Amino acid sequence: MEPTGGGADPSCMTTVRGVVPLSRPRAALWSRIRHLVTDSLIRNSVLVMTTTAFNSAVGYLYWMAAARLFVDDEVGRATAVIAAMNLTALVANLGLGTALVANLPSRRDDRAWSRNVVATFAVATVSGLTLGSVVALGLPVALDSLQPIFTWPVRGLFVAGVTLSVVSVVLDALFIAERRADGLFARNASFTFLKLLLLVPAVVLTINGERFLVLSWVTGLVVALAWVAVLLVPRILRPVHLRPGGVAREARWVVPGALGHHLANLGGQFPMFLLPLIVIHRSSDAASAYFYVTWMVGSIFFMVSNASSNSLFAEGAHEPSALNRQLHRCLRLVGLILVPAMLGAVVFGRLILSLFGANYARAGYPLLLLLVVSAVPDGITNIWVSRWRVMGWVGRVAVLNIVMAVVALGVAWVFVPTVGIEGAGWAWIIAQSSGCLFIAGVEVVHRLRRRPTIAETVLEVAA
Repeated sequence: MEPTGGGADPSCMTTVRGVVPLSRPRAALWSRIRHLVTDSLIRNSVLVMTTTAFNSAVGYLYWMAAARLFVDDEVGRATAVIAAMNLTALVANLGLGTALVANLPSRRDDRAWSRNVVATFAVATVSGLTLGSVVALGLPVALDSLQPIFTWPVRGLFVAGVTLSVVSVVLDALFIAERRADGLFARNASFTFLKLLLLVPAVVLTINGERFLVLSWVTGLVVALAWVAVLLVPRILRPVHLRPGGVAREARWVVPGALGHHLANLGGQFPMFLLPLIVIHRSSDAASAYFYVTWMVGSIFFMVSNASSNSLFAEGAHEPSALNRQLHRCLRLVGLILVPAMLGAVVFGRLILSLFGANYARAGYPLLLLLVVSAVPDGITNIWVSRWRVMGWVGRVAVLNIVMAVVALGVAWVFVPTVGIEGAGWAWIIAQSSGCLFIAGVEVVHRLRRRPTIAETVLEVAA
């Protein structure tokens, strides 16, 4: 074997058979990089984290631009409508996306896979249209302040927004179930960027702000969902085979199988919606602003474990026998990302909050430190929720999330009037720690029940 030219780098020499391998350190590095890129747990976790971070960053720009382009009252009413739209979509979701992640890997046959997918999207569409219509008709009656904005065109946009949001969440779940979180990133990034781009006409035109913001939101949902469904889905997912009869039978099975997941999801997400309301009701408007901004900054901790737990759920559903091994890898991944983020928040948190104003740094930094502490039990509960979902313990997941929600909201209700917004931070720590104790108790009982009795051991030895 001879080199092709004199004086060449030995690590890059070619031979009659090809290229001599790179030096061992470089080869090991490239091997490690290839492993990280091809490892579905790591790749999808990072993509979900990136999606959440991108949505948060561009979403902040969207509302900052809206605040500068429109009157405060118009922005306030638009945020109320969009918040109601998102909350309605959360309820109308029925846990369909989570059930899809749990059940789809067992549909090995293409027709069975297609039936489950089409039936889930059909139920999601009907649920979104139904609940969206009910809320669009009833909300302006319940809240007089929303009557001026809830014209019939806006009601139509509201129903469309709820339905599209439910369908979009199910599509994101489909990407996670198939371990193709790149599709999830593409849809979310498109929606987030499009709604920001749609604000450009407001720079030169005089437009009703509240209706235009709702319109930009719904239009972004439509365009993002359309291009991903038409152009991207056929390229990265299996082809769908439509058979109406089979889909109708599957739909009757989909809803009961999803309701347990839905109850668990509501228990996990309702505190996010209700804690700001408790703060503003039990404290002050200014305290609510400090709480909201600090919670937004601290949400990076919850994002890390939540993204990794979603990927763990998909991996476990595809290969339940490897669940414990994947769980340990997930814990290491979360720790690897979370520890530097926690240290960064402690060191630079006050500076970050000061970007919003000196009062935000003064009032919010103690709460941020509490959120740093809560990141550890929050990460454990998030990961164990995915473990229990894979094991089929949906009832235990629902009990866990509901218990944590009740503890968080109850403690916050008591603590906020006396200690301020830090009371919500203590409530979150206590709730997540209670969740960890609940998990430990369930796991201990489960292990004890699996342990054979003395009589069973004797019989086994005798046999």
